Amino acid sequence: MTALKTLLAACAATSLATAFPAYAEEWDLLVYNGINDPATKLMIEFAEDVKAKTEGRIEITVRAPGELPYGPVDYHRVVGRGDVAMADTAYISSDVPATGALTSAFLVQNHDELRKAMPAVAPLIDEKLKPFGAEVLFWWAYPPIKFWGVGEPPKTAKDLAGLKTRSISAEHQELLKMVGAVPVAVAAPEVMTALQYGTVNAALTTAIAVVATKWEDVMDWGYELELSPTPSYVIINSATLAALDEKDRNAVKEAGAVTQEKLLALVMEREVKDTAGLRERGMVINAPTAEERATLQQQAVALWEAWAKSHDNGEAIITAIRGAVGR
Repeated sequence: MTALKTLLAACAATSLATAFPAYAEEWDLLVYNGINDPATKLMIEFAEDVKAKTEGRIEITVRAPGELPYGPVDYHRVVGRGDVAMADTAYISSDVPATGALTSAFLVQNHDELRKAMPAVAPLIDEKLKPFGAEVLFWWAYPPIKFWGVGEPPKTAKDLAGLKTRSISAEHQELLKMVGAVPVAVAAPEVMTALQYGTVNAALTTAIAVVATKWEDVMDWGYELELSPTPSYVIINSATLAALDEKDRNAVKEAGAVTQEKLLALVMEREVKDTAGLRERGMVINAPTAEERATLQQQAVALWEAWAKSHDNGEAIITAIRGAVGR
């Protein structure tokens, strides 16, 4: 009887081990876009992919802004502290300068160049994130931002002079000053009203944002002077990732790599589609000549050099990016 009990106990233990994973992880993933945003939907697909690849051992819940008491500018801090396991953030340039350098006007001009530049500065990004206890799992980026505004459409870059323009980074503010525009800080929810009342005449953004926010209802024009893509980083708590066994750690990384490609394809498809839609609905969209672009890009070199001198390890950062993109 004792032998039978032992056998039954062993069978039960085997059944339980089969029925339940050796460990279970429940993670939160903070995003900065709304829950119905296409990018967020791909983050949800990422979570589902991780769950499938790890046979249910890791379950990720995607949290939209407002669900948890953390603002996007603090995402890297709360991830590093372990308050949440993961976050998608584009707001780390003050603590991670290399991410800001990637948005310097005309330095990195498209996704193809960003693919070259990112590996060159990845060690510098990791170095600054490490003290926070976080690391980059994967990255993606919105298309290069352009000028969109109200009033008379610019026909040349000289027509940008004097325009009160909403900028989204210190690096872009320097470009605005270079072309004679006036940088204005306006929160995203206030842009529509600011455009209507003349607080700003233009905004640096993408066609995707113009359509998604309905700013097109008050905007008259676009000017396709592409400044830079806007990278976003999906970061993870380093200790949490390290605690996984190798199989699951690789599964998480593989799911991230797949999601990165989906996101990059999605945003470019949407930018093309939304730009075409804006034209069809009557928006005037002009572009600078090749000569104008070349002149502005040459002038921007001084901005890169100034940035390098004013940031810790700035020379190494700018040199790494310029070397990667051949600029």
